Amino acid sequence: MLRDFYATVRNGKGELYGLSSYIGLRAGLNRHINDPPLSLSWSVLKDTEFTTCNNVFTGVVKMLRKKGLDTSVHHSSITEDDFKAIKQVLDPKTPEGLVNKVWFDVHLHFRRRGNEGWTQDSTGQGVAEDPDEERVTLNLTPCDPSEPTNNWQEAGTTESQVPETSTVQVLKAPPREAVHHHR
Repeated sequence: MLRDFYATVRNGKGELYGLSSYIGLRAGLNRHINDPPLSLSWSVLKDTEFTTCNNVFTGVVKMLRKKGLDTSVHHSSITEDDFKAIKQVLDPKTPEGLVNKVWFDVHLHFRRRGNEGWTQDSTGQGVAEDPDEERVTLNLTPCDPSEPTNNWQEAGTTESQVPETSTVQVLKAPPREAVHHHR
């Protein structure tokens, strides 16, 4: 069955996947089999039981390379004008820019990938300030507590990832002129 899958899998448009997507599908399948709730200790990549499947996979990889589907197509890089606009919008020296920067940093480091849940940001999340120190504790929880948490970064990330300076600035003296991000 896995041999047939490797040989016939196509994307939503009915076209062959690119090489990196194809390899990602195989790795994702292996992860799905080995992670809870299945927790099987099989390796789709290495176990001898999957040798014929892996031979089909290798054949498809060779075919993809011959068809030129082994190169990635990247998005164009950000333009200098767009970069300047983003830098201006997230400038912590202006009241609105400071709020924008903190909002962006919190969502970048602690929220789900993509735009999921960005507008429903009211799930017991909060900021607690230690009055003795210039330290901020972020209490962040997923939008749906029943969902698996493997896509969430925990609040205990490394010091370099947490943009505390801007957050402390907003907490100590919230800018009155700043536009608040509404839920």
